[in-house]
Amino acid sequence: MRPLPRRRSDGVPRHREFRASLATASGQRTKGEHAGHSQTSLWRNWRQTDTSQLAQLNARTLPNGIPLRASAPLATRHSSLATERVALVLPTSLCSSQIARLAAERLNEKQLGRAQGITRFVGSPTPRAAASAVRPCTSCCIGPTAATSRIRTSPPHFCSSTAAKKITNDMMRRQLENNQVPLDRFGWASVQLDGGIEKALAKIEAWFVERFAALPPAAGSDLPNSTPPVTLGFVTATVATDASAAAFAATANEVLRSGGSVLIPESDPLLANPAFRSAVLGDIPLRASLAYGEPLLNPGLHLVATESDHWTENLTGLGASGVHLFLTLVADHARPGHPMLSVLQVAESSQRGHLPADDIDFFLNGDAATDTRALIEAVTSTATARQVPRSSAQGYTDFQLTRASLAFRLRK
Repeated sequence: MRPLPRRRSDGVPRHREFRASLATASGQRTKGEHAGHSQTSLWRNWRQTDTSQLAQLNARTLPNGIPLRASAPLATRHSSLATERVALVLPTSLCSSQIARLAAERLNEKQLGRAQGITRFVGSPTPRAAASAVRPCTSCCIGPTAATSRIRTSPPHFCSSTAAKKITNDMMRRQLENNQVPLDRFGWASVQLDGGIEKALAKIEAWFVERFAALPPAAGSDLPNSTPPVTLGFVTATVATDASAAAFAATANEVLRSGGSVLIPESDPLLANPAFRSAVLGDIPLRASLAYGEPLLNPGLHLVATESDHWTENLTGLGASGVHLFLTLVADHARPGHPMLSVLQVAESSQRGHLPADDIDFFLNGDAATDTRALIEAVTSTATARQVPRSSAQGYTDFQLTRASLAFRLRK
């Protein structure tokens, strides 16, 4: 075996690497630890390791964006409806997500934007499999959810990993341009191009300060006290009883009647319940009408194409498509919420004594009519900011994009 050269390609002697590794293993803090950011990454295997299923996967029909069932027409469509105003620092790789987190923490401490109605800053994490994040990340900026995050900036990757270079600021710019979104709505920062972490953080803060100065003071909530035309996401982590399925179905029908939309993962167990399917879909065949993370443009009932039944991946994908808040059914234990969106978690009465009451929002009682009223009241209270879900209050949230069978096929 050939010995390693004495110097790296950049001229640094290799013995310095060895000494630095020993010192770090002995407890010396690294530059990243001094800067206050770190990360843990678990690699996921690719779904396809050969071409045996490639033709079948490529032959799948893409969802057409047309709802399986249209919602009631509204005289004025609430395209700018926002259940909360969140300022988003959107990273474009796993590494830059640490800088996004630092920026959000700093801006939250300074309470920037409060006078303009901004409730908080969020630095959303981005997976290392960043090629699969193009559509959902773009949707966060341009879809119906954009009303909850009117002001954004995007630090690019600063990682040397080839995988992380799949999405950069230039890629995001092209995607926004392809969707005819004005680029001056967004700020852009780069750790590498702007001269390091502190300068990038200062640039992000300065951009927000400038944009907030041009905004008028907050005029209060624009949401009605009755059930607003929200986009409601359904995600269930257990098989629902017929009574629970009927209550969820009645809630979905109420949202559709009020002019809102309902999004459900195509892999969700709720769709296997005949009571729910009959009440909401009738004889309509099940098929995905929205791609994962595709912006919702046509209101109504949509099934969202999902590559797995992973709880967090489905919350992330439906959130990118335009969900304002989620109504979910859990069992055994509470699930993580979404860092930007409200996730109501309810459980059936059989879970009492098994699932801690403090971890979820409430228990159903098994009577469909009573449970329907409770679900609609919870949705209305959350949408009008009178109620905060337990997962949000406890900071128990997660964010993860699916790697998908073939990463993503973007619609031309």
